Amino acid sequence: MGGTQSKGRWLLHLFQFVILISLVGAIQDNPWFNAGIEADWTEGRPKGASAAIELEVDSGIPHGTIEIDGYFTFMAWQNERNDTTVPTVEDDTNQTYSLDIAPLNEVQDEVSFLSQFVVLLSVILLGMMVFEVKNKAWLGAIISLLVLWIFISIAFRAPLGYLSEFDGLGEGATYEDGESSIHPTFETTTSYSPDEVNMSFISGSYDLGLVDSSELDSVISEPPGTDHPSYIQMDGNMYFKWGQFVVELGYAWLILFAIAPMVMRISEWASVEKPLLL
Repeated sequence: MGGTQSKGRWLLHLFQFVILISLVGAIQDNPWFNAGIEADWTEGRPKGASAAIELEVDSGIPHGTIEIDGYFTFMAWQNERNDTTVPTVEDDTNQTYSLDIAPLNEVQDEVSFLSQFVVLLSVILLGMMVFEVKNKAWLGAIISLLVLWIFISIAFRAPLGYLSEFDGLGEGATYEDGESSIHPTFETTTSYSPDEVNMSFISGSYDLGLVDSSELDSVISEPPGTDHPSYIQMDGNMYFKWGQFVVELGYAWLILFAIAPMVMRISEWASVEKPLLL
């Protein structure tokens, strides 16, 4: 019984070691996540124009692209409108705020260091097994927790760290004194998969820059209807997709660093040596 369990632990730690070695390369060579938004103006002056923004983040500098179709349609809309605004309604949600979130570059440096450090710990653990050092479980638990933290950092802290670098997230957001669109509507449909989140949306509002001054008060007090010349609608989709290695790391941690060691430990506690037959 003991020999079988020992072989099982050797195989488990060897699998873990291979995963950790692969993780160091995967972190450096593969995208951590992709995000983007695609939108089409379907009603109003900019109808026919569209825009797409794509972002890719890995262990280096984030890079993205912006594409606009119907540029002249978009510019004609901007040239036609004026700068009419109404004061922004102040409430508790419009106050400045701050988020205590590590920026992306700090998360990247931390992940790079921890991925190499946890490999070193894994080597030490294998050495302890070779020399049959007792009380190895604490080191295995530390390795498991560090791998979990690496996964959390890549999957969640990195996206939040990227957002925190924008004004209004890391050091407090401020809002302008006026707004040029009113009576906004926003309808969404969200879908999920193990590696991706998609949100389709329909956004509508009334552009005050396209409202005649003679009817400005009535438009501000009540939406005039979607057939009004100032109504603008946008249909689009936002997505967030984790890198394939991030998803695989999550499954690997669950199976090899959480469930398997727990099952082995429970099996050892429950095992009873058979009595010798006289």
